Amino acid sequence: MAYVNIVTSDRGWILENLATQISSRLSYVKFGDGVDADAAIQYYITYSCRYRRVSPIEVGYFAHLEPEGEAYEKFFRTAEDVDYCISHAELYAHMLREHGIANVTAISPGVDLDRFMP
Repeated sequence: MAYVNIVTSDRGWILENLATQISSRLSYVKFGDGVDADAAIQYYITYSCRYRRVSPIEVGYFAHLEPEGEAYEKFFRTAEDVDYCISHAELYAHMLREHGIANVTAISPGVDLDRFMP
């Protein structure tokens, strides 16, 4: 059976919790030991942990853009190399589109506006 493998850049952060929650709810999603070349899809949370293509389909999560340096370059280089880009903010999705990246989606994390007021 084809499956998605989630690769996280750091342990102990909220994105690891997100990966754990996704994999616990979807039987076709695995998370745990880094890159899995047998997976049909690699989902890199965040893009910074991707180094080379290992699966037929690759997805990157683009959390923020550093103002300069290697991380700035890797943001756009990785976006060009993966098949699909996901961000939590339209700001970064827009930056990717302006850079010529077509397959970009912004997924807002959502906020309980009854509990949290701006």
